Amino acid sequence: MEKKQVQQDEQIKAAAASKETFKVPDTLKWAEKIKFYGDFRFRFDHTEQEKNSVQQKGQTKGMVRFRLGMTMNINEDMDVHARLASGSGAEPTSTNFTLGENWAKSNLWLERAYLDWHPKSVEGLHVLLGKMGMPFYSVNDLMWDADVNPEGAAVQYAWKPADNMEAFLNGGGFWVEESASDAEIAMWAIQGGLKYHLNKETKQYLAAGASYYDYANIKGDQIESYDGKSARGGNTATKIGPDYLYDYDYNLVELFAEYGHTMFGLPAGLHAQYVNNTASGVSADTAWLIGYRLNKAKKAGSWQFTYDYREAQRDSVLGAFAETDFINGGVGGRGHRFGWKYQFTDNIQGGLYYFFADRARSVSTYGASNKADDEYQRIRAEMVITF
Repeated sequence: MEKKQVQQDEQIKAAAASKETFKVPDTLKWAEKIKFYGDFRFRFDHTEQEKNSVQQKGQTKGMVRFRLGMTMNINEDMDVHARLASGSGAEPTSTNFTLGENWAKSNLWLERAYLDWHPKSVEGLHVLLGKMGMPFYSVNDLMWDADVNPEGAAVQYAWKPADNMEAFLNGGGFWVEESASDAEIAMWAIQGGLKYHLNKETKQYLAAGASYYDYANIKGDQIESYDGKSARGGNTATKIGPDYLYDYDYNLVELFAEYGHTMFGLPAGLHAQYVNNTASGVSADTAWLIGYRLNKAKKAGSWQFTYDYREAQRDSVLGAFAETDFINGGVGGRGHRFGWKYQFTDNIQGGLYYFFADRARSVSTYGASNKADDEYQRIRAEMVITF
């Protein structure tokens, strides 16, 4: 037995020595700077809708989402990010692939590809170039669906005016749609805000800010595949030939606030959002939301409850980029959303959501008459695995 043990010890030492002497070839050292991440989501979705006081047949779907991302460190001042995602590729607000379409194959699309320059000499500064995640601070999804990835350039700058205070300033210019015949549609944006820590031990804070988003050359034009006739859009548009063209410009002023605190010893947060389209001639120009979050689903065994109520008139925000689950996407509706998440393991999370809302019919500017609203209900269950 002693001789066998000696042989095993020698084998272990030899294996350890071989690991110490192994070196990554110079031609492959760049690979050490790459980090991969991703997620898989399965979703069950059931929708009930009443149109013109007539109950429609309920619709049940199974959907999957797959995303694979990569971050590559170029040097101490620069990173490159990229992410592939499932989906049709035509919708900027969805990465879902619906099951039951004759077992058709799903594509993977380049969802993000951008450069992040963050010079060490200027702490808190990030310059983003390419197709990126939304670079603006947001308390909820009243304006932007979580899958929207704008294309262009953005600057983010954060600093601390005091030990218990954080300030941020964000801005950018983005291409929305190129056109060979008409002026291209673009969006310019600027945002600023403050976060004040009332009590760092209890994580109590107050955050508030304002944003301005200006769409250039959108009045009298359309967004390809997402114009005014789309049920997901809902903005006022006029049919000219085969196209539906926007009747109004979209110059959006946003105010937002968030209060973080503890409730029953659990982290919680109250948030509010208000948007007004200041463009000339718009009457249905206002959207607002108020919501609450209790606890946070992060570690195994933890849970999270969320609730929000919103009203979005049909020209208050650009419907093409608004959240897609509420009233089946777009604007011209009001109602409630309840959400529950449970963390089964550190990388497996379950979710259950319920939407109860009214959507205005196409002939109505939202809120003109209760008779012009169609009831909308949705229940959604999902499981997300991250890696």
